[in-house]
Parts: sequence; structure tokens; C-alpha cells
Amino acid sequence: MTETLYFLGRFHVLLLHLPIGILLLAVVLEVASRRSRFAHLAPAVDAVWLLGCLSAIATAVLGYLHALEGGFNAAAVDAHRAAGISLAVLATLTWLFRARLRGVYDRAWPAFSLAVMAALVITGHLGGALTHGDAYLAMPRAKPKDVDSADLYADVVAPAFQQRCSSCHNDGKRKGSLSLAHYESVMKGGEHGPVIVAGNTKESDLIRRISLPSTDNDFMPHDGKTPLSAEQTAAIRWWVAKGAPRSAAIGALKPSPELRASLQTVLGFTSPASAALELASGSAKSPSARAVDVPMPDAGVADALESSGFVVRAIAAGSPLVQVDYTANRAVTDADLATLAKIGRQTYTLNLRSAGISDAQLESIGHFENLVALRLELNPIGNAGLERLKPLRKLASLNLYGTNVSDSGLAALAALPALHEVFLWQTAVTPAALAEFRRTHTGVRVVEGFDPKTFPEGPKAIPVVN
Repeated sequence: MTETLYFLGRFHVLLLHLPIGILLLAVVLEVASRRSRFAHLAPAVDAVWLLGCLSAIATAVLGYLHALEGGFNAAAVDAHRAAGISLAVLATLTWLFRARLRGVYDRAWPAFSLAVMAALVITGHLGGALTHGDAYLAMPRAKPKDVDSADLYADVVAPAFQQRCSSCHNDGKRKGSLSLAHYESVMKGGEHGPVIVAGNTKESDLIRRISLPSTDNDFMPHDGKTPLSAEQTAAIRWWVAKGAPRSAAIGALKPSPELRASLQTVLGFTSPASAALELASGSAKSPSARAVDVPMPDAGVADALESSGFVVRAIAAGSPLVQVDYTANRAVTDADLATLAKIGRQTYTLNLRSAGISDAQLESIGHFENLVALRLELNPIGNAGLERLKPLRKLASLNLYGTNVSDSGLAALAALPALHEVFLWQTAVTPAALAEFRRTHTGVRVVEGFDPKTFPEGPKAIPVVN
């Protein structure tokens, strides 16, 4: 029975928007119907007020059931409950006076409307503070001018907690008695003690939970909520490793190029994709790709590749670097790769999806010194092939979906200094090995695909009736 009440109470967060909209509409109709131009709206006002008071009552009842589940600040719940009940009572009185004591109501209707509006605003504010923290209406912190001047906690860590964790862990709602709303409450921890051990990521339970596979029961956030991005996770881990300072300029902490790229993304200075490409060129402050000192690719070689099923395009007007895609409906041959190797220095991105390439054939690809993105998905390659890619010092993105790569192949990935993202969906890599790789390579975004159990069911097909 208790679980049923908890289940019903969770509908409070869905229904609460109804009284807001309906009661606002009731006030608008009340004002408008008293003008001769909109007098025809008067018959609808009674019905809207009735719907408003009924929805307010239902929302208050469900809110009471939701509070029984616990995890909320008692004082905040009491204040929100009192305001919600007051709103339901005021809405009901407004409807009763309008329906039964019309003479009194016509003289006092502005007071009734103002009282309902005031109760609506107060109830909404207290509810927002309960679920998002009492500072959810505060002015946002000004964006720093660059990465080095940004404060690691105030500009990176705290906003990440606010975006992804505040719905369950704020001063009003403390799941597990944990609030992540303020530095002091973060460091205090929850019902099982501190979740952050300054300078020790291995002993910090918060780091453990946000680094687990999304299918793990201990992964946070759960219940289908949007998780922290790979860049946010890497930044929080680095913050803990640096001693979880209350305030520290990022530049003074000397982040690695990988961390700098992640921080640029979190702070909104660049997108994940462009950060990967900048990182691949040597550092997050490197010149653009078109500044690489290589000659223009030979037109004859490009033509030969086009006739063999490759598509070769410059990455930008006037740039010697090219993006290459293999499109032929046959396995790539050694002769094809020998021709491709003639523009290996100019190859910036390479797509060999379903090309039938072997481990041995990756030997030549491993010498493409300016390669930043490589797609090898759905090829019969394994760990031996990854060993041949170790010389790629600028490789930022690697797609290994549907290959035979296993746990031991992760060592080869660790040797790629500029790696920023890797796709490992439907490979032989185990969850345990993947979790350890994530722990030791916080600057690498690992894509595992999606969990079919959490993927929303699509619409059912409707048969065609002739």
C-alpha cells in the first residue's frame, strides 16, 4: 500500500502545472469578461474557476503523498504544503463566492483574484526552491573571459551539479541527505558520510558513482535523468584530484591539453567536436588545421582514388588537408591502401566503415601523421590492428563499433596522446575494463551506444486498411 501511495504521489510533478495554467486563465477571463467587448466570455468563467480549484485540490493531495516518500527538507516541505493548501482554499472560496454569493463577489472580485495570484506565485516559488534549491532564481555568474581566468569550482563544478544533480540533491530535497547546492554541503556529504575525499578520486564515492556505466544500479543520476557529460565528469574528477579547492583559477592549476579541451567545452568556448580537433593539432591553443605544413595533394592520386571508390574532399578552401570516405561495395585492397598512402600526410579524416579492412592493412594507416578522426566500425579488426595505430599522435576520434577489439586493446588506446573520443559499442570490451579505462582516462569520451531497456518505445505501426 505504501508503494502505491508513493507511486501516486509522483504524479504531483506532472499535475502541478494544471492549476497554474487554469487559474491564470481564470483571472484573465475574469478581468476580460467585465469589459463590454468581451462580455460574451462570462459564461465560461465559472467553469474555469471550478476546474482551477479542483486541479489545485488534486495537486495538493498528490503533493502530500509525494512528501511521504521522504528525501526533502522538512521545513521547505511544510512551507510549500501550507502555500499549496492555501492556494486550493482560496481558489475554492473564489468559485463558491462567485457561484453562490454573486453580489458580494462582484464587489470584491479584484481582491479574490489578487489573493489567488499571490498564492500561486508563492506556492510556485517554494516548489521551485524545494526541487532546485533556494538560489534557482539568482542571477547567473558572469561568464569568464577565458579558460585560465575561470574558477574551477564556481564556473565549472558548481554549474555541472546545478544542471545535472540539483533535482535530487539541493537544500530543499536531499536524497540520501546529500545537497550539492553549496561547497560546504558538498564537502559535508550525505547520510553515509563524505562523498568527496579531497585529493583522492579513488576514495570519493561521488566520483565512483558518476563514472560507472549507466546500466549500473549505483550510477548517478539514475531514473533516466540526463547524466553529466564526459567533459563535466572529467572536470569534476580533476577538481577532486587537485584537492577540491573552494576557489582556484584554472590557469594556476596547469591543466593538461586533454583537460583544457574538456574545460573549454564545459565553459562553452567550444563544442566537443571542435575541441577534439583542436586537441588533435597539438594543444587546445594550436593554430588551425589548414596551417599544417604539407604540400597540396597530388591531383592524379586523388583521381585514382576516386575511380577506386574513394571520395576525397578538402576540409576547407585552400587547405592541403582532405577528408577521405571509402564508398565502394567491396573490401578495400592493398593496392587501394598503397594509393591512399601517397596522400597519407594530407589525410585529416578517414572513413573506412565496412571496408573489410584487416589488422595487417592498418599498418599503412598508422603513418598518416595528420589524421585526427578515423572510422573503422564494422570491420574484422582486433587488438593487433590497434597496435599499428599507436604512431597516430594527433588522432582525436576513433570509431571501433562492431569490431573484435577486447580488453587488452585498451592499452593501445591509452598510447594515443590526443584521443578525445572512442566508440566501443558492440565490441568485446567488458564493462569492468571500460570502467577502469574511464577512471584512468578522464579526458576521453567513451561511447557505448544505448541501452535498449532505457530506449523509449516508438509508436506502434498502424495497419493500412484498403
